[in-house]
Amino acid sequence: MAVETDNGVQTVEGIMQALTTLLAGASWSGAKLHLYKSSFAPGPSNVAADFLAAEANFTGYAPVTLTYSSIGVDANGSPVALTNRAFFQATDAVSPNTIGGCWVENDIGTTPVVKTSVEFYQFQSPIPMSLALQFIGVVVAVYQPGGPGYAVVDH
Repeated sequence: MAVETDNGVQTVEGIMQALTTLLAGASWSGAKLHLYKSSFAPGPSNVAADFLAAEANFTGYAPVTLTYSSIGVDANGSPVALTNRAFFQATDAVSPNTIGGCWVENDIGTTPVVKTSVEFYQFQSPIPMSLALQFIGVVVAVYQPGGPGYAVVDH
């Protein structure tokens, strides 16, 4: 008896539908982008509490609520949605941080609120936020299935 295993191929139309559903779901709808300090080296098994313990706290810091573009198809033919540009800026030098990356988090439920880390992006090099007006801008690309996507970071 012959047995074979054939790999399936998801159509672009199917991926676009899955991405639309993903972005409307609890994990991404209303999600916020946070920054974490460079002293933290996260891995896939870290949970929201771990990220929160290492969250940035430079003066002027606040997480940014993410919104999403229409779904497009990138140069590789993969459906993708981009977030708004999350902009973080230090307002003075009183509480300096060195930033190691960012993570997407969502609050599930209201009583009690359950924080859920969705995915994270470790920066190629730590970014100092130690002087007034230093900034970090981040746009996240969200893919489905196969995510996570990638983050475009400027500073």
